[in-house]
Amino acid sequence: MDVGGSFALVLSEYTAYGLRATTGMNRNEVEGIRVGGANGSSDNYYSDYASFAEIANGWWDAGEDGRLTAVSGGTASTRLDPEMRNTYVHQSSAYVERELARDVGLPTGVVLNARRQPFGTVDISKPISAYSSPLLVIDPGPEAGLGSGSSFTPNSLVNSGGSQNRYTTWQGKVNGSVTLPAGFRLVPVLQHQSGTPFARTFVQALNFGNVVIEAERFVRRTPTITLFDLRTETSFLVSRTRVIGFFDIYNVFNTNAAQVLTTSSGGSWLRPTAVTGPRILRVGARLDW
Repeated sequence: MDVGGSFALVLSEYTAYGLRATTGMNRNEVEGIRVGGANGSSDNYYSDYASFAEIANGWWDAGEDGRLTAVSGGTASTRLDPEMRNTYVHQSSAYVERELARDVGLPTGVVLNARRQPFGTVDISKPISAYSSPLLVIDPGPEAGLGSGSSFTPNSLVNSGGSQNRYTTWQGKVNGSVTLPAGFRLVPVLQHQSGTPFARTFVQALNFGNVVIEAERFVRRTPTITLFDLRTETSFLVSRTRVIGFFDIYNVFNTNAAQVLTTSSGGSWLRPTAVTGPRILRVGARLDW
């Protein structure tokens, strides 16, 4: 569309898709992470036989197997809900790109993922409804010193709606391409992203096992991260072959912000367990013929 003499492009998309269902829906994977299972039995069933009896018609029929030597699986300890359906995702996206000047555009957009019908397992001897009696537990404080008693339930959900923790993250990225003399091209990329919200936790021993309890709301975040990468490249001909050489610098300013922190109370409280990778230089070439 033409907006005040410049052009703007609007794109939108909607998709609904189901997650991959494995054998017996034993795994419910979201972005490569196993988040629950609906079948407590083994998904690898087999029977081993020492030998087979004579096969009269050229293929195996029941009763023609020999001595049984091993069995795996076949005993189910989990009951499936007949109303269970596989998890699916609604994905909507909208983008707007506005022309700022000739051959220069500014894109922005938003993507919404809404996951529906997740599933998991519940021990029927310990139903969720049983977790209703308040218990007095001692919050040891950030460094596991003597804290003050606070009332928690074993399934205490702070900063949540229903059974889901709610928080937001954001990320912005700006990149471009600058043509330099002598056939060189410069490609800068600037990325700025929020940290991940988290809450301090501690472990409390209860009569059915150890429970990780959130001692506060999601009032903390890992540090905000700003990364600047730079690529320089040029190309030239050698006979009929085009050689493209490039020189890349990742994390130009050597940002070392922590990405994952220890959230449990104690001596390791807030200790980084994963930090942003250091500055990396890469030199290479590509041949086109």
